[in-house]
Amino acid sequence: MFNKNFHIFFFIFLNIILFSILIYGGSRNDYALYEVTWKAILNNEEDVRFNTYGPLHLFLSFIYKINSLLPKIIFGILFCVLQFYLFFRILKNSHNLLFYFYLILPCNFLIITSAYFYGINDSAVAFFLIISITLFINKRYFTSGVFFSISAFTKLYPLLLLPILALYKKINLKFVYSFIISTSLILLVSFYKFDSDLIFEPLRFGSLRAPNFTSVLASLIIDFPDNMIVLFLIKYNSVLVILFSLITLIYCLKKKKCLLTSLILIFLVILTTYKVGHTQFYIPLCVIFSILLNYNNLYLKHVKTVLPLVFLLSATSVAYPLTGGFDVMNQENIFWSIRENMGYLYFLINIFTIYKISKINTDKRQYEIEF
Repeated sequence: MFNKNFHIFFFIFLNIILFSILIYGGSRNDYALYEVTWKAILNNEEDVRFNTYGPLHLFLSFIYKINSLLPKIIFGILFCVLQFYLFFRILKNSHNLLFYFYLILPCNFLIITSAYFYGINDSAVAFFLIISITLFINKRYFTSGVFFSISAFTKLYPLLLLPILALYKKINLKFVYSFIISTSLILLVSFYKFDSDLIFEPLRFGSLRAPNFTSVLASLIIDFPDNMIVLFLIKYNSVLVILFSLITLIYCLKKKKCLLTSLILIFLVILTTYKVGHTQFYIPLCVIFSILLNYNNLYLKHVKTVLPLVFLLSATSVAYPLTGGFDVMNQENIFWSIRENMGYLYFLINIFTIYKISKINTDKRQYEIEF
């Protein structure tokens, strides 16, 4: 309907608006908590609060020292580069599907608020993870392992996607060796620079955290506060997430699901079962949805299947500030009442999406077109 020049102009215009939102947003939400961590590191404080991320996140304190908004600007630039990369690939290969791209990324309020307004570090995780995946598809396994390691040690949850990349079709030794070497270097420098307790703290913190509002466990614990089964699922949630992700991995390998389908299914299972599965964790997943558009109509069924989830994420991101934002900011209003039951809705939508995608035949896509 619209020519390519219009799309280029429109997309550039969108990104100018997004960067304006980034600057206007300043320091708030999770970014304000990042500042607490970075200030504590710079001041050599013994008690480093809100240290819930990978060791590479700690090194951002030295960038923060230069300018308080510089890490946020870097997050925004990385995500902007990622969006431009995907946009021009889709414009070249399947420009008729750009409408879906706009819905999933630049016009999605999840992206507008989390990646730009709040400046959450999942945008940087998405950049390194998606570059790793595209390099993997293009058979550049060694470089892919390096980028995957960077994404995983910025924020730890990508580690649960490691097995599918390492075992896809066969054991990929180049990818595994690259990941091990990169990880060793990152950890070596991290242990040299920071205390070991500081590096391992995110693992302890993640297992002890209370459920987040997008988790079905958050809704269940409100309705059934003394139920032993619910309390068990919360206490041993980390074990259950790993277990269900491994079961999904075995299913994908046995059914010979293609790489992108496998990544989506495993990622969705992780976010469905993880008790702290906040909306921001869906940012890399939304970018993977956008990768599907590069293949024209090959994955169109996948894209249409995930749209209800995309709309839910966007709507949730709009309403999120109306509930006070953080879980501790309990606001006695209708929006908070809805928020308390959001875990059920996310669970149902995620299960529906997992089921529908798992039923799509992807046997013929074992050898993906290079991206």
